[in-house]
Amino acid sequence: MAAREEERRRLRRDLHDGLGTVLTAVTLKADAAHNLRRTDPERSGRLLLDLRADVTTAIADIRRLVYDLRPPDLDELGLVGALRRRAQQSWRREHAGCVVTVDAPDDLPPLPAAVEVAGEVSDNGSGGAGAWPHGVGLRSMHERAAELGGTLTAGPTDRGGRVHARLPLERS
Repeated sequence: MAAREEERRRLRRDLHDGLGTVLTAVTLKADAAHNLRRTDPERSGRLLLDLRADVTTAIADIRRLVYDLRPPDLDELGLVGALRRRAQQSWRREHAGCVVTVDAPDDLPPLPAAVEVAGEVSDNGSGGAGAWPHGVGLRSMHERAAELGGTLTAGPTDRGGRVHARLPLERS
């Protein structure tokens, strides 16, 4: 429950402070470009180019917000495929020399959307060696698993770090 409310707070803040601000600036620049179109066409043209950049930024923000709500890989590949793709991408990009594995059956039945999204929660892995401190990332993963009636364990092992989530196939 707390994780869901935190996500709503983040989404509200992103919409208001990020996207809302960009779209307000777009409106003001459009008005300015319109007002200058006859008296200063060169400046009006620069404002229109700025507008285009602002709209491109807004589109990128919308895509990011939509992706954060439900990653498209879940619809395209299902939970196991999406997790495997994410593991492969993070290994290549961030953790060279580290092996990331996803241990799950290939024939997993269709899952409720809440279970799939909970299975995609991530942490930045910055805990280092020794016991993992429970920061926002690990706390969020624990809370989301518990919301669904599941469990999560995470921490160092003798073979590296391990995050193990047990999520129910049906929401209780």
